[in-house]
Amino acid sequence: MIRRIFASLLLLLVLITTPLLSFLYATFETYLNPDFYQNEDVVNKIYDKSLSFISTNLAQNENLKIFTEEEINEQLKQILPIETLLELNKSIFDQITKEPLPNEIIVDLTEIKEALPLSITEIIENYTNKLEPCTEEEIANMVNQQGENGIPTCLPPDMTKEQVINSLNDIQSSDSYKNIPSQLNLNLNAIPAQPRMLMGFIIHNNTLIRGILIGLFLLQIILIGLIIFKPIKSVLRWVANAFFWTGLPLALMNLTIEGTVKAVLFQFAGQNPNINLTQADQTMQFVLTFIKLMTDKIVIHGIILTVIGIVLFIISFLIHTKNDELK
Repeated sequence: MIRRIFASLLLLLVLITTPLLSFLYATFETYLNPDFYQNEDVVNKIYDKSLSFISTNLAQNENLKIFTEEEINEQLKQILPIETLLELNKSIFDQITKEPLPNEIIVDLTEIKEALPLSITEIIENYTNKLEPCTEEEIANMVNQQGENGIPTCLPPDMTKEQVINSLNDIQSSDSYKNIPSQLNLNLNAIPAQPRMLMGFIIHNNTLIRGILIGLFLLQIILIGLIIFKPIKSVLRWVANAFFWTGLPLALMNLTIEGTVKAVLFQFAGQNPNINLTQADQTMQFVLTFIKLMTDKIVIHGIILTVIGIVLFIISFLIHTKNDELK
């Protein structure tokens, strides 16, 4: 009886601590893990979601409404191709993972700087080719239609598309890019000593930290088994309960997060009637993408724990003992 009480208390402790351990493990597996940021699938997902979010917002700009979101997305990809981002990303994290932590991180912008003029020129040509001849009303309000940046929103009758393209190209001539640096130098010495030391410890001991977190969870499970001790059928059922009931909430994590985000959004919109609900929802979905990079790992933890629990339950029912009760 006493052993059951101690085992119950320990099981309660496991139910409380496992979500925290899973959260910490997932954080060290994702956000605090340099290898995570070098995973091409992760980079591609962030790249696509970011461009989609930016395209959606740019498409609402008056001067860019002649472009569809898909066209804006393609133009952004020309400015920063995924291949360039992957190379840049690899270079940065190759430097970060050096031991000891380097004094500065060099971000090479040469390729972006060289490709930018050509990309902008192509965007200008695509933009101009979509311009329609100005109506009489637009001609009468030509100054207002050009906007603060002098960007035409229609084709003036006294200008050809080639002239408009040349005019816009003059505005963004190659001289405009001379002030863009070929590289950025991020000085890590500017970070205070203790945070910098902690950052280096996390980066270089990530695998060890995750191993310790797994060990803390398994230690509690082993203690439950040792407290019950016998018969083996009872041990398996107690351990199965620990695995199953700690894993199930984690496996449903993403469902609860999406529901919570939607509830918060609608509550916020109700208190702020002037808010653009569609734009707010797009922003929340964009943020949720980054949150799910971590919570997806927690869901996997939950599925693994739940499956192990079910398997142990099945095994315990297949084991025959003379007495299922503790002596």
